Order: sequence, then structure tokens, then C-alpha cells
Amino acid sequence: MVKYLPYTLTLRAPAILNAAGRGSTSAATMDYIPGSAIRGALAARLGDPDTQEEIRPEFQTLVLDGSVRYLHAYPLNRLDRRRTLPALLSLRSSRDSDTCYDLAAFEGESQETWPKESLSPLSWHYVLITAAEPVGVNAEIGSRIHHQRDRQRGRAWTERQNGREIPHGTLFSYEFLKPGQSFGGFIQVFGADEQQCEQRINRIKEILSVPIHLGRSRRAGYGG
Repeated sequence: MVKYLPYTLTLRAPAILNAAGRGSTSAATMDYIPGSAIRGALAARLGDPDTQEEIRPEFQTLVLDGSVRYLHAYPLNRLDRRRTLPALLSLRSSRDSDTCYDLAAFEGESQETWPKESLSPLSWHYVLITAAEPVGVNAEIGSRIHHQRDRQRGRAWTERQNGREIPHGTLFSYEFLKPGQSFGGFIQVFGADEQQCEQRINRIKEILSVPIHLGRSRRAGYGG
């Protein structure tokens, strides 16, 4: 049997969920909360199964063996706070009106059925399709520059090695999800029967009932 536990996650601090493709001095964030981050937060809350033998069965069930699956959390539509989904690549918007088209709905065999208007990709990364026209949402992303400094001098510094001056004071650039925005996701729970599913859902609720930390660089003020 399978049941779903919906959840809403609201950021109270900037969060960096690392995206690939940046160097060691910069970080780009995903624009959603990956399910692996929720799974990792629950695992951290449970503790280390290697040093606490009594939690191993529960850790195995809730984290490792696939009995519980943590689905991604996508931005909520601000109007009615419903969970959006990633925009399909086939969706296009008209340059001359507010009309949207799904190109996957056109067979393409006859040019007579193809839209006559000029089309462009959607400016939204996430959409809510509950009416004739989709409602678009983009996650709010900010950026900061951090400057490496000598803690005592409060500025960049140099040191001499083998007769050469080595400069220090690297600039680090971080992209982050802005605080205050909310994301909606689901936790998929499998069990032998409804009672077992409910027991696991209640345990997950108990573990995640207090604020969790997500992402990287918590000491720099990220991840609340």
C-alpha cells in the first residue's frame, strides 16, 4: 500500500542547494528543494546508525530501503498556495498576446493547425495548470559576494614565501534561494497495510516537526 504526506517548507533564511557547474569560489543554487535534502535532514535528525544500534531498523526503513521516498518541493503559487510543477519544454507563449500553446498537442502534419503567431519559450520555470491558461511561478534567487579577510586585520593580506609575495583575499560569489518563500512537496510512504503507512507517516511528522537546516554554508548565514 502507498500513501502520500504533503508538506510545505518555508525558508526562514537564505538557502543554497548546490547546482552543478560552478568552481570552488562560487556556488549556484537549484530553484527548488530536492527531495534528497529533506531525506538528509531527516537522517541527520535520527542520528548515526553506526554508533546507535537501537535506531538502525528505523533508519533502514525511513532512509535507506525505499519504503519512504522524498519527492521534490516546488514553489507554491502565491495566490492559492498550490504546488506548481516544472514547465514543460513544449509550452510556448505568444509574443503578441497572453495566449499559451502546448506544441505537443499539435501533430505537425498540417500547417493549417499550427499557431500563426510568433512564439517564444515561457519565462516561467514552474507552472500551475488548472485553467485554460497556465499560471507561472519563478523561485526568487538572490546573490552575495563574500571577501576572504584576515580576521585580525579585517582586510585582505599577503604573505612571503621563498622570496615571493602570495596575495590572499579571494572573492566568493553565492547564489541562494531568498527567505520567505514557500515550497510544496510530497513524501511517498509504502507499507504492508494502511496502519503501517500511518505509523510511518506519524513518525516522519514527529521527526520533522521542528525547523530543519538545508543546504550549505550554515556558518555564513545560509540554510535556515
